[in-house]
Amino acid sequence: MEHNKRIISVQIGDSTLQELYYADSPIHETSLSRARERINDLLGKDTIFSGYNLTGFDTPMLEKFLDIKIPTKNLLDLSKTQLVTNICQQRNRNTLRLEELCSHLGINSSHKDEMNQKAETYKIKPEIVAQAQAGARDLVSRRGWSFNFSLGYSIDKIAGGHAIYDSYKDFVASRGSENTLFYRYAVGDIVSEYELLRRTR
Repeated sequence: MEHNKRIISVQIGDSTLQELYYADSPIHETSLSRARERINDLLGKDTIFSGYNLTGFDTPMLEKFLDIKIPTKNLLDLSKTQLVTNICQQRNRNTLRLEELCSHLGINSSHKDEMNQKAETYKIKPEIVAQAQAGARDLVSRRGWSFNFSLGYSIDKIAGGHAIYDSYKDFVASRGSENTLFYRYAVGDIVSEYELLRRTR
């Protein structure tokens, strides 16, 4: 969390309609300032925002970088629902990645697979391995994890971050084309999380 420098996109929607706002948008209607207005409009209607790991990632980022505070009463973090808790217990895990949960429930999350495949190409780059080794040493010191576990964790996070950001740059260069990996990745989360929401009811 502490290494995040900015928000590059905000996605809102469900399985039928998705809105994507991004940092480098050349027009107001898809800009992050419009995302802030849109969220505040929805808060004015007492909308409940649901998503996976909302309180662990999304809402802290919105507050830190866009000065948006969503009240607890307007949040439904799907990672904390009884359904997800039960699945984690069955698998003897504290948490599950969204794609792991989707696979367990038969929910399509192919957008995650596509980005993960791109991330694999970054994991062998010497500069990323070196960055991950430094990160791993820090994790061993701060959290007491083993070096090998810390290294795998660091490589996954760093390579994933590079894959997402490079895909984002391609998306910006395409002037926000829906026919890009970043668009499919961002919008795919909305659809998967909405389907997960339906399963929790």
